[in-house]
Amino acid sequence: YGFNKAHAASYGIVAYQTAYLKANFPTEFMAALMTAESDDLEKIAQAVNECNKMGITVLPPDINQSLVNFTVTDETHIRFGLNAIKNLGAQVTQLIIQERKINGPYQTLSDFLMRNSRREVTKKSLEALIKAGAVDSLHTERRQLLESVESLIKFSKNTNTENEIQTSLFANGNALKQYNAAETDQEKLKALQLMYQTAPKHKSSEKLLSDIKNKISK
Repeated sequence: YGFNKAHAASYGIVAYQTAYLKANFPTEFMAALMTAESDDLEKIAQAVNECNKMGITVLPPDINQSLVNFTVTDETHIRFGLNAIKNLGAQVTQLIIQERKINGPYQTLSDFLMRNSRREVTKKSLEALIKAGAVDSLHTERRQLLESVESLIKFSKNTNTENEIQTSLFANGNALKQYNAAETDQEKLKALQLMYQTAPKHKSSEKLLSDIKNKISK
């Protein structure tokens, strides 16, 4: 019965292929290895130590540089993947990267929060980013950020709410055309009131409409 021999031969081939890749493409091999072990922090730590021995530097995660997986930046550097950050989640990771690809790098922490002001970015995910050092390029004081997480999340939610209000308020195409064609302040106010009447009601929408009225009256 050749079961053991067949397995020995198969494992031998895999071991040879693995050794060849590690010897000839060390940076790519280690990046692929850490990506495959993204769910196991202990194995990632072991791989990082192995990289150090091989003269390869594993760069920390960065919301402006990291992709989903571990990526090779050059022959001696690997960038930590956002997907390997514990408690962050794949959905938030995709959201952060997609927004960055569309509208460019995040300039400040406020910019990051405003551009990702959706329900996916929770207190838990923001804490995960801070603890992992993924926002160090925008704000180096991790302790200060962790103490302010509640305020940061509140800021993010308020930003999202205001954006939704303005979007819904000006969603009425006919009213918007009426506003653009208005020649007097009274006609503009009438169009704005129509927008308000057809938009979903929110306690902040009245303030927004009032602010617009004030601007027009000036």
